[in-house]
Amino acid sequence: MKYLIFITLITFLYSCNNSDSQDLLPIITKTKTNGQKVKKYLDNDTFLDVDVQALLKQKCIPSSRSTLNEKDALCKMKAAIYRFYSHVKIKDGKYSCSLTNAREINISNQLFSTLRQNLESGNVWIEKCKKEGKEIVIPEINEEYLNSLLQ
Repeated sequence: MKYLIFITLITFLYSCNNSDSQDLLPIITKTKTNGQKVKKYLDNDTFLDVDVQALLKQKCIPSSRSTLNEKDALCKMKAAIYRFYSHVKIKDGKYSCSLTNAREINISNQLFSTLRQNLESGNVWIEKCKKEGKEIVIPEINEEYLNSLLQ
C-alpha cells in the first residue's frame, strides 16, 4: 500500500513539475466528478474543449475547494477521454485508435491531439518495456474502465 501511495505521489509531483498534459490524464481519471454531468456531455454529444494546461495548473495547486469551472472542466475532460478511448483497442500488442480526427467525436483539435499523444506515449512505454525484456500486461479498454470515468 505504501508503495502504491509513493508511486502515485511521485507521478503527481512529476506531472506538476513538468507541466506535461500527458501526465494529467491519470490524475483526471482518478479524480471523483459528477457522473451525471459527465454522462450528460456524452448523451448530448456536446462539443468539448478543455484547456488542458490550465486544468493541469489547477490540479497541481492543492485547494480545499474546487471552483465550478474546474469541476466542469474535469467533467468535460472525462467525457472526452471516454469518447476517445471508446475507439481504442489492442492491436499487435499496442493500443490502436480507429479515429482519424477530432470531429468524429466532437472534441477540439487540441484536446484530440493531447489524447492521441497520451496514447502514443503509452505505446512508447510498452515498446521500451518489451525491449528491456520486462513482462507487461496491457489492459483492455473495456466497459469497466469506461464506466469508471462516469464517477
